[in-house]
This record gives sequence, structure tokens and C-alpha cells, in this order.
Amino acid sequence: SPADANLYFSLLLRPGVTINRAASLPLTVGIAVATALEQLDSALHPRIKWPNDIQIEGKKICGILCEMRSEIDCRVRHIVAGVGLNVNLNAAALPADLRARATSLMLETGRVFPRAGLLAAMLNVFEPLYHLWQREGFAGLTERMAAYDALAGEIVSIQQGRETLTGRACGVREDGALLLKTATGVMPVYSGEATLAI
Repeated sequence: SPADANLYFSLLLRPGVTINRAASLPLTVGIAVATALEQLDSALHPRIKWPNDIQIEGKKICGILCEMRSEIDCRVRHIVAGVGLNVNLNAAALPADLRARATSLMLETGRVFPRAGLLAAMLNVFEPLYHLWQREGFAGLTERMAAYDALAGEIVSIQQGRETLTGRACGVREDGALLLKTATGVMPVYSGEATLAI
């Protein structure tokens, strides 16, 4: 990343939940990022691309990666939630093959943003969402997710190792799984790289 251009940070979280709850944390972080961006500039229309990207006008502006350590009793010991947000990145700094697929706040708005202020804004939005997620799981956040869902109603392909699943995205379940309607019915998908089917 070019110096002073983007915002990368990691949060060390000790949520005290079971492993099956952890799968929805990247989406919770995504809701916080999307909400903060929307509050920053109402002309931005961030969307969450399941499971861990934030897009604006179909271009990636942010990626989220969560790594977990668990105990023998299936309780989460800690989760490190990493966020990478393109902030003051100009088009010349993007490799040519990414210019059609990636963007930054500066490219979208024409303005330069203070990164410390952005970090503070995202943390302020994340904290109450995180506490809600701890108490209720992702069930308390599914309506917010639906408002930001970039894949809802789209035909998508999901790469899982050597297998490719294709179907219509039908929203996100309370456990963070993507609901995929295929020829054999609706199935939950818990991991994989989702792309729009052409």
C-alpha cells in the first residue's frame, strides 16, 4: 500500500462465545464499516458482499479478515478482526487490472480523508454492534445486513475448493450463512468466494 494512503487495523476481541457464533463476526464488522461510510457521506452507497468485502458501485473498497483461536470446550479464546480500507488511494496507484474492480473514498468523493478520524468513526459504530452481537448473535443484525446486502437476488457462483456452487442469493441467515437457492432447493453456504454469475 502506498504510504499514508489507506487504513489498515486489527481488533483483538475476546467475545466469550462458542465457535459456531464466530462465523458471523466478519459480517458484523462489515455492517459497522458500511454504516460509518454512509454516515461519513450520504452520497456513498456501501454494500456488503458476503462474506467479507465492502463495495461501492460494485467496486471493492474494503476487505475484512477474522482469525480465531479456540479452547478445547469449543469456546472462542480470541478473534483478531482485520480491516483494510482504501482511503486516499488514487487511480494511478492501483494496478491496471484492479482499476475496474477496486476503488477508494477519494476516488468516489474527490476528497482527502483523515485516517485517524475514519478509524474513530468506525470504532464508535462497531462497539454497540459488537455488544449486540455478543448478546443476541447475528439475529439482531439480519435486518441491517439485508439493507446492505450486495448479493441479494443475484445469481452467484461460489468457489469452494474444487467445487463451484451456483444459484440465486436469498439473503443471510442468523448464523451468518449465505442462503443459496439452487435447482435442488435452498441451502446454507458458510464459506467460499462469491462472484456474480455471468
